[in-house]
Amino acid sequence: MKKIKKYLPLLFVLLIIFTIFSLVRRFRSGKTRGEVTVQIGQTYEFIARDENGNPANSILPLTFISATKKDSVNIQGQKATAKNGKVFLVLDFEVKNDSSQTYYLLPVDLIRLLQGEETKIAPSVHQGRLEVRPISSKFSNLGFVIEQKQKGFQFEVGEIDGEKNELKVQF
Repeated sequence: MKKIKKYLPLLFVLLIIFTIFSLVRRFRSGKTRGEVTVQIGQTYEFIARDENGNPANSILPLTFISATKKDSVNIQGQKATAKNGKVFLVLDFEVKNDSSQTYYLLPVDLIRLLQGEETKIAPSVHQGRLEVRPISSKFSNLGFVIEQKQKGFQFEVGEIDGEKNELKVQF
């Protein structure tokens, strides 16, 4: 029994060090408690726009990479936290521009979260007009406020006045 008591302070110190190490790793990874991510990997093509918003003679592929449920997001450098049983559903995506010209896209107008038969919800969090430089990729995201317990999501993807495609995300 004396031998066990002799090692208790050492075990206590090791437990504290392990706890601190775990918290630092979580903080550095950017993940918050309850954050869940699923991979998507779905690509859609959209008409590129010039700097005035007019259709250009080029297509930009937009690939939805992943979806993450988060308690908080940064909006214009300020942390926004969801409340009352809500979280943010953040869709990360990549837009590729293989041409030698700068093009633009307005992703906030290209996707809607479907709620029931009639309701289509636009993203609550977005970057606005996306500039995609020549021969490059641009990574960005869109966010929706959702119920924390919700697990299945259906989106409508497409130009406002164009054909729509379906995107399903399941956690």
